[in-house]
Amino acid sequence: MKKSTAFLMALACLLIGCFGTYLITTEVLSGREGESGALAKGMEELYWYLDTSYYQDADLEQVNVGAYKGAITALGDPYSEYLTTAEYNSMLEEESGEYSGIGVTVSIDQTTGYPYAVIVHKGSPAEAAGVQVNDLFMAIDGTPIDTTKSLSQIASELKGEEGTKIVVTVYRDNAPMEIEITRGHVTIDKVEYRLLPDDIGYLKILEFNGNCMEGFDQAIAFFQAQGVRGIVLDLRDNPGGYVDYATAIADALLPAGDIVTTRDKQGREQTTRSDAKTLGLPISVLMNAGSASSSEILAGALHDNEVGEIVGVTSFGKALVQRYYPLRDSDGFLKITIASYFTPGGTDINGKGIEPDYEVELAEEQVLKPSTLTDENDLQLKKAIEVLKPRMAQ
Repeated sequence: MKKSTAFLMALACLLIGCFGTYLITTEVLSGREGESGALAKGMEELYWYLDTSYYQDADLEQVNVGAYKGAITALGDPYSEYLTTAEYNSMLEEESGEYSGIGVTVSIDQTTGYPYAVIVHKGSPAEAAGVQVNDLFMAIDGTPIDTTKSLSQIASELKGEEGTKIVVTVYRDNAPMEIEITRGHVTIDKVEYRLLPDDIGYLKILEFNGNCMEGFDQAIAFFQAQGVRGIVLDLRDNPGGYVDYATAIADALLPAGDIVTTRDKQGREQTTRSDAKTLGLPISVLMNAGSASSSEILAGALHDNEVGEIVGVTSFGKALVQRYYPLRDSDGFLKITIASYFTPGGTDINGKGIEPDYEVELAEEQVLKPSTLTDENDLQLKKAIEVLKPRMAQ
């Protein structure tokens, strides 16, 4: 039987994932053909045993997928993963803000490995059913969640046809509870904006994907038409998204200066800078423990360039950049961490977060149910406005 090179390499990845003996990198593909060839021969023998001795016909396609996923899992990096084409397309659909599901943005809890709710979107089926921010998802329809699965896989399982029901088991207040949710059509605008008293514009960015850039442009045009003299930028519970979106927004808000510097494994640095064209308005930035990645890039750039002051609590602390690569010999995509990043002031915030200039905490109920926040009871928003006004008068 003719052996598939892709399959053999995938099996190689599986063994690496299981035993952690070797690490296949691009060096294998470019400069270590001898070692790669020897590894492939060993995999050919393993393939032969699976083909001739395994007691059932092996689903080689699934073995391939498991091999690739196992290799990336072995890195121990929660932000790197292998996605099948179906998973990749599902992720793009969710990022677009138009999909059928429950309306929750999830991330992986670094302590337990289980997904938790970062955002429960307003008007979503999840909100209607009672899901709260920080709920830890333990099981779906009675089946415990496999923590070795990627975040994209788990998010896909929460989606489904409109009208279908799903029962999620969440961990809240030191106890599990079951919540039945009827999936529905979810529409999410990634940007919200409105006018506050005293010529202040309120701008909330939920994520840096989907219609984020269109929404940002509309918000700025609205603010300019209304004669806004200062902006409250709300990045609370923004888990990140596309770095290019965050840097483009920073460029619009900043004068000439550095936005972010990335550094790869070879130590090569690349700095993204803003041009001299700027909105020229003072900004207060709202952040919390759910503000991560690209939202920290934007906040760090505004802060270090002395355009924005930060109000709230210390952010998440994810200063790593990922990139997607389509794999030629696999029906899938590789998402891997390619660099770390530093704020314009040279600060490494990974695992530490950005500390606010003004620390203001919310009541626990408000953290768990952001929909209960109003202009009257949002202490962080009030503080942001308070510190913004003197700068508007300058």
